[in-house]
Amino acid sequence: MVDMQQESLPKLVNVDQIEPTPRYPKGGAIVKVLLSSRTVGTKTAELGIFIANPGQGSDWHFHPTFVEPGLPEEDLFYVIKGEGTLFFKEDGEVKSMKIKSGDAVFTGHVEHCTKNTGAEPLIIIFARAPITRVKD
Repeated sequence: MVDMQQESLPKLVNVDQIEPTPRYPKGGAIVKVLLSSRTVGTKTAELGIFIANPGQGSDWHFHPTFVEPGLPEEDLFYVIKGEGTLFFKEDGEVKSMKIKSGDAVFTGHVEHCTKNTGAEPLIIIFARAPITRVKD
């Protein structure tokens, strides 16, 4: 039986407690998933940090069903430090959008990748959440 009182208590995670994950082997960037079902018991959403040194970035990817099979996901991020380029595909054509510290981005549901095109680390806080909430 789940202790509802214990489940509803706040949980704290520090970025230094989380091991980096090389989620993008071709791009070279690392990810630290801070808040997830594994770290604090979230039901569906995740919050993490993306770190790319100059020239590094993510691999091409998209977010149709990442959290739960059949449950489309939204990908949101906020650039804390640095600058880069968000590449995305529209009607088979690669397009780009410059991003920098202070920018907030919703990637939509198109294939995309992010690359650090600046001279300092690109640090992004990202959140992924399902479009439709799962009922318990």
